Amino acid sequence: MNMVSMFLDRMDADSKVSKIPIDEHSGSFESGVGVGRDFRLGDNDDFMNVYSDHAWVHICVETISNAATKIPWSFYRLMKDGLPDLDTKLGPGDHPFIEAWQNPNPNDSWRTIKDALISWYLVIGNSYMELVRDENGINIQELYVPQADKITVVPHPKKRVGGYFFTPEKGGQDVPLSADQMIQFKTWNPYSDIYGLSPINAGGHAVITDLFAIESNKAILKNRAAPDFALETEQNLEDTQYKRLVRQLKRFKGPKNAHKTTILEGGLKWKAITMSMKDMEYMEQRRLNRTEIFAVYRVPPIVVGLMDGATRSNAVTQKKMFYEEAVVPIEIVLTQVINSQILRKDGIVVMHDQDVVTSLKEDKKEQSNIETRYVREGILTINEVRRSMGRKDVAWGDVYWAPQNLFPVEVPEDVENRPGSSQPTNDDSDPDASKPGSEEGTSHLPALHPMLESFGMKLIGELIDADDVSSKEVLSAVRKHFSQRQLQGVDS
Repeated sequence: MNMVSMFLDRMDADSKVSKIPIDEHSGSFESGVGVGRDFRLGDNDDFMNVYSDHAWVHICVETISNAATKIPWSFYRLMKDGLPDLDTKLGPGDHPFIEAWQNPNPNDSWRTIKDALISWYLVIGNSYMELVRDENGINIQELYVPQADKITVVPHPKKRVGGYFFTPEKGGQDVPLSADQMIQFKTWNPYSDIYGLSPINAGGHAVITDLFAIESNKAILKNRAAPDFALETEQNLEDTQYKRLVRQLKRFKGPKNAHKTTILEGGLKWKAITMSMKDMEYMEQRRLNRTEIFAVYRVPPIVVGLMDGATRSNAVTQKKMFYEEAVVPIEIVLTQVINSQILRKDGIVVMHDQDVVTSLKEDKKEQSNIETRYVREGILTINEVRRSMGRKDVAWGDVYWAPQNLFPVEVPEDVENRPGSSQPTNDDSDPDASKPGSEEGTSHLPALHPMLESFGMKLIGELIDADDVSSKEVLSAVRKHFSQRQLQGVDS
Protein backbone atom coordinates (compact mmCIF):
# COMPACT_ATOMS: atom_id res chain seq x y z
CA MET A 1 0.00 0.00 0.00
CA ASN A 2 1.47 3.36 -1.03
CA MET A 3 1.28 6.46 1.15
CA VAL A 4 -1.63 8.05 -0.70
CA SER A 5 -3.79 4.95 -0.31
CA MET A 6 -2.85 4.80 3.35
CA PHE A 7 -3.91 8.42 3.87
CA LEU A 8 -7.20 7.86 2.01
CA ASP A 9 -8.02 4.97 4.34
CA ARG A 10 -7.01 7.10 7.32
CA MET A 11 -9.29 9.95 6.22
CA ASP A 12 -12.26 7.59 6.41
CA ALA A 13 -11.22 6.54 9.91
CA ASP A 14 -10.50 10.09 11.02
CA SER A 15 -13.96 11.28 9.95
CA LYS A 16 -15.31 9.40 12.96
CA VAL A 17 -12.87 10.98 15.41
CA SER A 18 -14.31 13.66 17.68
CA LYS A 19 -11.43 14.09 20.12
CA ILE A 20 -7.79 15.14 19.68
CA PRO A 21 -5.67 12.39 21.22
CA ILE A 22 -1.96 13.02 21.66
CA ASP A 23 0.52 10.51 20.30
CA GLU A 24 3.07 10.69 23.15
CA HIS A 25 5.79 8.86 21.26
CA SER A 26 5.94 11.07 18.17
CA GLY A 27 4.49 14.21 19.66
CA SER A 28 2.15 14.56 16.69
CA PHE A 29 -1.61 14.93 16.88
CA GLU A 30 -4.64 13.84 14.94
CA SER A 31 -7.97 15.55 14.53
CA GLY A 32 -11.28 14.90 12.91
CA VAL A 33 -13.07 16.87 10.25
CA GLY A 34 -14.32 20.10 11.75
CA VAL A 35 -11.17 20.64 13.80
CA GLY A 36 -9.31 21.74 10.68
CA ARG A 37 -7.31 18.65 9.79
CA ASP A 38 -8.89 15.68 8.03
CA PHE A 39 -5.65 13.75 7.54
CA ARG A 40 -2.48 13.46 9.58
CA LEU A 41 1.11 12.34 9.70
CA GLY A 42 0.63 10.42 12.88
CA ASP A 43 3.77 8.52 13.87
CA ASN A 44 7.40 7.86 13.14
CA ASP A 45 6.56 5.34 10.40
CA ASP A 46 4.75 8.11 8.51
CA PHE A 47 7.69 10.47 8.84
CA MET A 48 10.10 7.80 7.66
CA ASN A 49 7.86 6.95 4.69
CA VAL A 50 7.67 10.62 3.71
CA TYR A 51 11.47 10.88 3.82
CA SER A 52 11.69 7.75 1.66
CA ASP A 53 8.97 8.63 -0.87
CA HIS A 54 8.84 12.43 -1.12
CA ALA A 55 11.62 13.93 -3.21
CA TRP A 56 11.80 17.41 -1.68
CA VAL A 57 11.75 16.21 1.92
CA HIS A 58 14.47 13.69 1.12
CA ILE A 59 16.57 16.33 -0.65
CA CYS A 60 16.24 18.85 2.19
CA VAL A 61 17.30 16.35 4.86
CA GLU A 62 20.17 15.02 2.78
CA THR A 63 21.41 18.51 1.84
CA ILE A 64 21.53 19.69 5.46
CA SER A 65 23.17 16.50 6.67
CA ASN A 66 25.80 16.51 3.90
CA ALA A 67 26.68 20.14 4.63
CA ALA A 68 26.98 19.47 8.37
CA THR A 69 29.25 16.46 7.97
CA LYS A 70 31.76 18.67 6.15
CA ILE A 71 32.20 20.73 9.33
CA PRO A 72 34.67 19.05 11.74
CA TRP A 73 34.55 19.30 15.51
CA SER A 74 37.44 20.51 17.66
CA PHE A 75 37.95 19.90 21.38
CA TYR A 76 39.38 22.46 23.82
CA ARG A 77 40.14 22.69 27.52
CA LEU A 78 38.26 25.28 29.56
CA MET A 79 40.27 28.09 31.18
CA LYS A 80 39.66 29.51 34.66
CA ASP A 81 37.24 32.12 33.31
CA GLY A 82 35.09 29.40 31.75
CA LEU A 83 36.11 30.19 28.17
CA PRO A 84 37.75 27.58 25.92
CA ASP A 85 41.48 27.80 25.29
CA LEU A 86 41.40 28.09 21.51
CA ASP A 87 45.20 28.23 21.29
CA THR A 88 45.49 24.49 21.96
CA LYS A 89 43.33 21.75 20.42
CA LEU A 90 42.95 18.48 22.30
CA GLY A 91 43.56 15.10 20.70
CA PRO A 92 42.37 11.51 21.19
CA GLY A 93 44.71 10.91 24.12
CA ASP A 94 43.28 13.80 26.16
CA HIS A 95 39.83 12.34 26.85
CA PRO A 96 38.05 8.98 26.21
CA PHE A 97 35.16 10.61 24.33
CA ILE A 98 37.58 12.32 21.90
CA GLU A 99 39.14 8.94 21.20
CA ALA A 100 35.70 7.39 20.70
CA TRP A 101 34.57 10.22 18.42
CA GLN A 102 37.59 9.80 16.16
CA ASN A 103 37.05 6.02 16.04
CA PRO A 104 33.39 5.38 17.03
CA ASN A 105 33.18 1.66 16.32
CA PRO A 106 34.45 -0.93 13.82
CA ASN A 107 31.76 -0.01 11.26
CA ASP A 108 31.42 3.76 11.45
CA SER A 109 33.43 6.97 11.22
CA TRP A 110 32.60 10.24 12.94
CA ARG A 111 31.06 11.44 9.68
CA THR A 112 28.60 8.54 9.42
CA ILE A 113 27.74 8.93 13.11
CA LYS A 114 27.08 12.63 12.61
CA ASP A 115 25.10 11.99 9.42
CA ALA A 116 22.82 9.53 11.22
CA LEU A 117 22.30 11.83 14.21
CA ILE A 118 21.29 14.78 12.02
CA SER A 119 19.12 12.75 9.62
CA TRP A 120 17.08 11.17 12.43
CA TYR A 121 16.80 14.58 14.08
CA LEU A 122 15.38 16.12 10.88
CA VAL A 123 13.04 13.24 10.04
CA ILE A 124 11.34 12.37 13.34
CA GLY A 125 12.62 15.11 15.65
CA ASN A 126 14.67 12.72 17.82
CA SER A 127 18.09 11.13 17.53
CA TYR A 128 20.09 9.07 20.01
CA MET A 129 23.74 8.18 20.55
CA GLU A 130 24.56 5.08 22.54
CA LEU A 131 27.65 5.24 24.78
CA VAL A 132 29.44 1.93 25.26
CA ARG A 133 31.62 2.19 28.37
CA ASP A 134 34.41 0.00 29.76
CA GLU A 135 33.97 -2.78 32.32
CA ASN A 136 33.93 -0.26 35.15
CA GLY A 137 31.20 1.75 33.45
CA ILE A 138 33.31 4.93 33.41
CA ASN A 139 35.30 5.54 30.22
CA ILE A 140 33.49 5.69 26.88
CA GLN A 141 34.94 3.26 24.39
CA GLU A 142 32.49 3.12 21.45
CA LEU A 143 29.64 5.18 19.99
CA TYR A 144 26.59 3.96 18.06
CA VAL A 145 23.48 5.62 16.60
CA PRO A 146 20.51 3.24 16.93
CA GLN A 147 17.31 3.50 14.92
CA ALA A 148 15.51 6.36 16.62
CA ASP A 149 12.05 4.92 15.93
CA LYS A 150 12.92 1.87 18.04
CA ILE A 151 13.86 3.86 21.17
CA THR A 152 11.35 4.39 23.96
CA VAL A 153 12.13 6.93 26.66
CA VAL A 154 11.33 5.93 30.25
CA PRO A 155 10.00 9.00 32.13
CA HIS A 156 11.35 9.92 35.56
CA PRO A 157 9.41 12.07 38.07
CA LYS A 158 12.43 14.26 38.93
CA LYS A 159 15.10 13.77 36.27
CA ARG A 160 12.51 13.65 33.45
CA VAL A 161 14.42 10.78 31.78
CA GLY A 162 15.01 7.64 33.82
CA GLY A 163 16.32 5.41 31.05
CA TYR A 164 15.53 3.92 27.67
CA PHE A 165 14.21 0.79 26.02
CA PHE A 166 15.50 -0.40 22.64
CA THR A 167 13.22 -2.71 20.67
CA PRO A 168 15.21 -4.35 17.84
CA GLU A 169 12.20 -5.55 15.82
CA LYS A 170 8.45 -5.63 16.25
CA GLY A 171 7.65 -8.25 18.83
CA GLY A 172 11.30 -8.50 19.90
CA GLN A 173 12.57 -8.36 23.43
CA ASP A 174 13.09 -4.85 24.79
CA VAL A 175 16.66 -4.04 25.79
CA PRO A 176 16.83 -1.71 28.82
CA LEU A 177 19.46 1.03 28.83
CA SER A 178 20.34 3.32 31.72
CA ALA A 179 20.26 7.09 31.36
CA ASP A 180 24.08 7.32 31.21
CA GLN A 181 24.21 4.83 28.31
CA MET A 182 22.36 7.09 25.89
CA ILE A 183 22.27 10.72 24.81
CA GLN A 184 19.09 12.12 23.28
CA PHE A 185 18.96 15.04 20.84
CA LYS A 186 15.47 16.41 20.27
CA THR A 187 13.58 19.36 18.89
CA TRP A 188 11.25 21.37 21.10
CA ASN A 189 7.78 19.84 21.31
CA PRO A 190 4.77 21.61 22.85
CA TYR A 191 3.03 18.25 23.29
CA SER A 192 5.76 16.28 25.02
CA ASP A 193 8.63 16.80 27.47
CA ILE A 194 10.50 13.65 26.48
CA TYR A 195 10.12 13.47 22.68
CA GLY A 196 10.87 15.98 19.95
CA LEU A 197 8.49 17.11 17.21
CA SER A 198 9.25 16.15 13.63
CA PRO A 199 9.71 19.08 11.21
CA ILE A 200 7.67 17.05 8.71
CA ASN A 201 4.70 17.41 11.03
CA ALA A 202 4.77 21.20 10.54
CA GLY A 203 4.81 20.78 6.75
CA GLY A 204 2.25 17.97 6.78
CA HIS A 205 -0.35 19.78 4.69
CA ALA A 206 2.16 20.60 1.96
CA VAL A 207 3.53 17.04 1.95
CA ILE A 208 0.14 15.33 1.77
CA THR A 209 -1.22 17.76 -0.83
CA ASP A 210 1.85 17.20 -2.97
CA LEU A 211 1.57 13.42 -2.69
CA PHE A 212 -2.08 13.59 -3.71
CA ALA A 213 -1.20 15.82 -6.65
CA ILE A 214 1.51 13.43 -7.83
CA GLU A 215 -0.78 10.42 -7.54
CA SER A 216 -3.61 12.21 -9.31
CA ASN A 217 -1.36 13.27 -12.16
CA LYS A 218 -0.08 9.71 -12.54
CA ALA A 219 -3.64 8.46 -12.86
CA ILE A 220 -4.44 11.09 -15.50
CA LEU A 221 -1.38 10.19 -17.56
CA LYS A 222 -2.13 6.49 -17.27
CA ASN A 223 -5.88 6.48 -17.93
CA ARG A 224 -6.70 9.50 -20.08
CA ALA A 225 -3.58 11.23 -21.29
CA ALA A 226 -4.58 14.00 -23.71
CA PRO A 227 -2.98 14.39 -27.18
CA ASP A 228 -1.20 17.56 -28.29
CA PHE A 229 -3.72 18.35 -31.04
CA ALA A 230 -7.01 17.31 -32.65
CA LEU A 231 -8.39 17.31 -36.21
CA GLU A 232 -11.90 18.67 -36.58
CA THR A 233 -14.36 18.31 -39.45
CA GLU A 234 -18.11 18.64 -39.92
CA GLN A 235 -18.16 15.65 -42.31
CA ASN A 236 -18.09 11.96 -41.52
CA LEU A 237 -14.90 10.24 -42.65
CA GLU A 238 -15.13 6.89 -44.31
CA ASP A 239 -12.89 4.08 -43.12
CA THR A 240 -10.53 4.42 -46.06
CA GLN A 241 -10.24 8.19 -45.51
CA TYR A 242 -9.61 7.69 -41.81
CA LYS A 243 -6.91 5.04 -42.33
CA ARG A 244 -5.26 7.18 -45.00
CA LEU A 245 -5.23 10.16 -42.63
CA VAL A 246 -3.68 8.10 -39.82
CA ARG A 247 -0.92 6.83 -42.15
CA GLN A 248 -0.23 10.39 -43.28
CA LEU A 249 0.07 11.69 -39.72
CA LYS A 250 2.46 8.91 -38.72
CA ARG A 251 4.95 10.22 -41.28
CA PHE A 252 5.23 13.41 -39.19
CA LYS A 253 6.19 11.69 -35.94
CA GLY A 254 9.74 11.81 -34.54
CA PRO A 255 12.42 14.49 -34.34
CA LYS A 256 13.51 14.06 -37.97
CA ASN A 257 10.07 15.05 -39.22
CA ALA A 258 9.61 18.07 -36.97
CA HIS A 259 8.29 21.27 -38.56
CA LYS A 260 7.32 19.59 -41.85
CA THR A 261 4.18 20.85 -43.57
CA THR A 262 1.08 18.68 -43.87
CA ILE A 263 -1.99 19.18 -46.08
CA LEU A 264 -5.43 18.71 -44.58
CA GLU A 265 -8.21 17.68 -46.97
CA GLY A 266 -11.97 17.49 -46.78
CA GLY A 267 -12.50 20.46 -44.52
CA LEU A 268 -10.22 19.17 -41.74
CA LYS A 269 -9.05 21.79 -39.24
CA TRP A 270 -6.03 21.53 -36.93
CA LYS A 271 -6.74 22.44 -33.29
CA ALA A 272 -3.90 22.64 -30.79
CA ILE A 273 -4.72 21.43 -27.28
CA THR A 274 -3.12 23.78 -24.77
CA MET A 275 -2.64 23.30 -21.05
CA SER A 276 -5.92 23.76 -19.24
CA MET A 277 -6.42 26.02 -16.25
CA LYS A 278 -6.66 22.92 -14.11
CA ASP A 279 -3.27 21.73 -15.34
CA MET A 280 -1.72 25.13 -14.67
CA GLU A 281 -3.23 25.18 -11.17
CA TYR A 282 -1.69 21.76 -10.58
CA MET A 283 1.79 23.03 -11.47
CA GLU A 284 1.37 26.16 -9.35
CA GLN A 285 0.16 24.10 -6.39
CA ARG A 286 3.21 21.87 -6.60
CA ARG A 287 5.47 24.93 -6.61
CA LEU A 288 3.73 26.27 -3.53
CA ASN A 289 4.10 22.90 -1.78
CA ARG A 290 7.79 22.84 -2.61
CA THR A 291 8.28 26.37 -1.26
CA GLU A 292 6.53 25.47 2.01
CA ILE A 293 8.65 22.36 2.51
CA PHE A 294 11.83 24.36 1.84
CA ALA A 295 10.70 26.95 4.38
CA VAL A 296 10.14 24.28 7.07
CA TYR A 297 13.72 23.06 6.65
CA ARG A 298 15.22 26.54 6.03
CA VAL A 299 16.71 25.40 2.71
CA PRO A 300 16.91 28.08 -0.04
CA PRO A 301 16.04 26.80 -3.54
CA ILE A 302 19.45 27.52 -5.04
CA VAL A 303 21.16 25.19 -2.54
CA VAL A 304 19.29 22.18 -3.98
CA GLY A 305 19.99 23.15 -7.58
CA LEU A 306 16.89 25.23 -8.49
CA MET A 307 18.42 28.12 -10.42
CA ASP A 308 15.24 30.07 -11.30
CA GLY A 309 16.07 33.76 -11.02
CA ALA A 310 19.52 32.99 -9.63
CA THR A 311 22.31 35.55 -9.84
CA ARG A 312 25.79 35.51 -8.42
CA SER A 313 24.77 37.96 -5.71
CA ASN A 314 21.68 36.14 -4.45
CA ALA A 315 23.42 32.77 -4.82
CA VAL A 316 26.08 33.84 -2.31
CA THR A 317 23.42 35.26 0.00
CA GLN A 318 21.26 32.13 -0.14
CA LYS A 319 24.17 29.81 0.60
CA LYS A 320 25.16 31.96 3.57
CA MET A 321 21.56 31.93 4.84
CA PHE A 322 21.47 28.15 4.44
CA TYR A 323 24.43 27.63 6.75
CA GLU A 324 23.31 30.26 9.25
CA GLU A 325 19.67 29.12 9.45
CA ALA A 326 19.78 25.38 8.73
CA VAL A 327 23.23 23.93 9.42
CA VAL A 328 24.85 25.91 12.24
CA PRO A 329 21.80 25.66 14.60
CA ILE A 330 21.94 21.86 14.43
CA GLU A 331 25.69 21.92 15.04
CA ILE A 332 25.08 24.02 18.15
CA VAL A 333 22.40 21.62 19.43
CA LEU A 334 24.64 18.56 19.04
CA THR A 335 27.77 20.09 20.57
CA GLN A 336 25.98 21.74 23.49
CA VAL A 337 24.17 18.54 24.48
CA ILE A 338 27.45 16.59 24.39
CA ASN A 339 29.18 19.33 26.41
CA SER A 340 26.49 19.47 29.09
CA GLN A 341 26.13 15.69 29.49
CA ILE A 342 29.70 14.44 28.99
CA LEU A 343 32.56 16.88 28.54
CA ARG A 344 32.04 20.06 30.58
CA LYS A 345 32.27 18.26 33.92
CA ASP A 346 35.81 17.24 32.89
CA GLY A 347 36.76 20.80 31.91
CA ILE A 348 36.52 20.17 28.15
CA VAL A 349 34.19 21.44 25.41
CA VAL A 350 33.61 20.53 21.78
CA MET A 351 32.96 23.22 19.16
CA HIS A 352 32.15 23.08 15.47
CA ASP A 353 34.83 24.59 13.25
CA GLN A 354 32.88 26.81 10.87
CA ASP A 355 36.05 28.45 9.56
CA VAL A 356 36.10 25.70 6.92
CA VAL A 357 32.79 26.93 5.47
CA THR A 358 33.51 29.24 2.54
CA SER A 359 30.11 30.93 2.77
CA LEU A 360 30.81 32.02 6.36
CA LYS A 361 34.39 33.22 5.89
CA GLU A 362 33.20 36.68 4.91
CA ASP A 363 31.63 37.07 8.36
CA LYS A 364 34.90 35.99 9.93
CA LYS A 365 36.82 38.54 7.86
CA GLU A 366 34.38 41.31 8.80
CA GLN A 367 34.67 40.47 12.49
CA SER A 368 38.45 40.46 12.21
CA ASN A 369 38.38 43.93 10.61
CA ILE A 370 36.20 45.25 13.43
CA GLU A 371 38.50 43.86 16.11
CA THR A 372 41.57 45.29 14.34
CA ARG A 373 39.90 48.70 14.20
CA TYR A 374 39.10 48.56 17.92
CA VAL A 375 42.77 47.90 18.71
CA ARG A 376 44.13 50.54 16.32
CA GLU A 377 41.81 53.24 17.64
CA GLY A 378 42.54 52.48 21.28
CA ILE A 379 39.03 51.22 22.09
CA LEU A 380 40.22 47.77 23.21
CA THR A 381 43.59 46.29 24.05
CA ILE A 382 44.97 43.27 22.25
CA ASN A 383 44.37 41.10 25.31
CA GLU A 384 40.73 42.22 25.56
CA VAL A 385 40.20 41.15 21.97
CA ARG A 386 42.03 37.86 22.55
CA ARG A 387 39.84 37.10 25.58
CA SER A 388 36.71 37.61 23.48
CA MET A 389 38.16 35.09 21.02
CA GLY A 390 38.87 32.58 23.77
CA ARG A 391 42.63 32.98 23.58
CA LYS A 392 45.23 33.52 26.28
CA ASP A 393 46.73 36.91 27.20
CA VAL A 394 50.12 37.95 25.89
CA ALA A 395 52.67 39.96 27.86
CA TRP A 396 52.55 42.94 25.48
CA GLY A 397 48.77 42.97 25.02
CA ASP A 398 47.61 45.36 27.76
CA VAL A 399 48.74 48.57 26.02
CA TYR A 400 46.25 50.86 24.28
CA TRP A 401 47.19 51.87 20.75
CA ALA A 402 46.00 54.88 18.76
CA PRO A 403 46.86 56.62 15.45
CA GLN A 404 49.46 59.36 15.80
CA ASN A 405 47.52 61.84 13.63
CA LEU A 406 44.41 61.97 15.85
CA PHE A 407 44.10 65.04 18.09
CA PRO A 408 41.04 66.90 19.36
CA VAL A 409 39.89 69.80 17.18
CA GLU A 410 38.95 71.85 20.24
CA VAL A 411 40.53 71.61 23.68
CA PRO A 412 38.07 71.85 26.61
CA GLU A 413 38.71 74.81 28.89
CA ASP A 414 39.07 72.58 31.93
CA VAL A 415 41.74 70.36 30.36
CA GLU A 416 44.32 71.48 32.89
CA ASN A 417 42.03 70.45 35.75
CA ARG A 418 41.38 66.92 34.47
CA PRO A 419 42.85 64.05 36.49
CA GLY A 420 46.18 62.94 35.09
CA SER A 421 46.59 66.04 32.93
CA SER A 422 50.26 66.90 32.49
CA GLN A 423 49.57 70.35 31.09
CA PRO A 424 51.47 73.00 33.14
CA THR A 425 49.34 75.22 35.37
CA ASN A 426 49.87 79.00 35.16
CA ASP A 427 50.49 81.08 38.21
CA ASP A 428 47.56 83.10 39.51
CA SER A 429 49.62 86.27 39.25
CA ASP A 430 49.21 86.26 35.49
CA PRO A 431 45.44 86.16 34.83
CA ASP A 432 45.85 86.36 31.05
CA ALA A 433 48.25 83.48 30.86
CA SER A 434 45.58 80.77 31.04
CA LYS A 435 43.13 82.34 28.60
CA PRO A 436 42.50 80.26 25.47
CA GLY A 437 43.73 83.05 23.18
CA SER A 438 46.89 83.92 25.11
CA GLU A 439 50.10 83.06 23.37
CA GLU A 440 51.95 82.93 26.67
CA GLY A 441 49.60 80.34 28.19
CA THR A 442 49.89 76.65 27.52
CA SER A 443 46.40 75.37 28.35
CA HIS A 444 45.27 75.93 24.75
CA LEU A 445 47.70 73.32 23.39
CA PRO A 446 46.05 70.14 22.03
CA ALA A 447 45.87 67.32 24.58
CA LEU A 448 48.25 64.58 23.57
CA HIS A 449 47.59 60.84 23.64
CA PRO A 450 49.40 59.36 26.67
CA MET A 451 51.78 57.42 24.42
CA LEU A 452 52.81 60.60 22.55
CA GLU A 453 52.90 62.99 25.51
CA SER A 454 56.39 62.10 26.72
CA PHE A 455 57.80 62.37 23.20
CA GLY A 456 56.11 65.74 22.61
CA MET A 457 57.31 67.21 25.89
CA LYS A 458 60.84 66.00 25.22
CA LEU A 459 60.75 67.69 21.82
CA ILE A 460 59.50 70.95 23.33
CA GLY A 461 62.24 70.78 25.97
CA GLU A 462 64.92 70.39 23.32
CA LEU A 463 63.58 73.36 21.37
CA ILE A 464 63.38 75.59 24.46
CA ASP A 465 66.98 74.79 25.27
CA ALA A 466 68.07 76.08 21.88
CA ASP A 467 69.88 79.44 22.14
CA ASP A 468 68.36 81.05 19.05
CA VAL A 469 64.64 80.40 19.84
CA SER A 470 62.56 82.11 22.50
CA SER A 471 59.84 80.40 24.53
CA LYS A 472 57.07 82.22 22.67
CA GLU A 473 58.40 81.11 19.30
CA VAL A 474 58.69 77.53 20.50
CA LEU A 475 55.12 77.42 21.73
CA SER A 476 53.89 79.08 18.53
CA ALA A 477 55.77 76.54 16.41
CA VAL A 478 54.41 73.61 18.40
CA ARG A 479 50.87 74.94 18.20
CA LYS A 480 51.17 75.44 14.44
CA HIS A 481 52.67 71.97 14.00
CA PHE A 482 49.86 70.16 15.82
CA SER A 483 47.21 72.25 14.04
CA GLN A 484 48.61 71.15 10.69
CA ARG A 485 48.69 67.52 11.82
CA GLN A 486 45.08 67.74 12.93
CA LEU A 487 44.00 69.18 9.57
CA GLN A 488 45.89 66.44 7.74
CA GLY A 489 44.09 63.84 9.83
CA VAL A 490 40.69 65.35 9.04
CA ASP A 491 41.45 65.62 5.33
CA SER A 492 42.63 62.01 5.14
